[in-house]
Amino acid sequence: MALLRCITSLTAGEVAVTPASTLRTLKSPVRAGFYLFRGFDSLPAFSIRFSGDNLVRNRTDYLPKLQPWSPATFAAAIAAVALAATLQEIVASFGVTPYFAGFIPAILVVSLIGGVPAGIFAAALTVPLVWWAFMPPHFEFNPLTAEDYDSFSTFVLVCSLVICFSHLYREARVLMRK
Repeated sequence: MALLRCITSLTAGEVAVTPASTLRTLKSPVRAGFYLFRGFDSLPAFSIRFSGDNLVRNRTDYLPKLQPWSPATFAAAIAAVALAATLQEIVASFGVTPYFAGFIPAILVVSLIGGVPAGIFAAALTVPLVWWAFMPPHFEFNPLTAEDYDSFSTFVLVCSLVICFSHLYREARVLMRK
């Protein structure tokens, strides 16, 4: 039976993990935190350590990062808009018609992963898609009403804020690595 016991000595700063027969002591001083065979420290989900009263992340690279003008970035933007359009169509089949609500999280994710060009590309792709596919009459470009102009301008404002905040986050990640 391989029962695991974790013995924590806060005065010496050592953590011992024992299978039932063998005692293995971690030789380097360890801060109080969660460790299991020291093999999971490289995984982002297990890299949280206790530092005083706060939880501090060991690494900041838990989001994939693409180069801003690469073809993979624009492919990710197209895929995110297509996924958001699919989810929008599923929601619309239940009778609810939030024109742009499903696209804002997709633009946020694309902006975080691919930067400002990908976010702007996804937002520019979303506007004619919503106008053509989701505003009545469906699958044709019709003249816009005042309410449609209002929803488009609100979407552009929210997208510009989301893209700006994601750009600031990407810059902060770069500064944290220095």
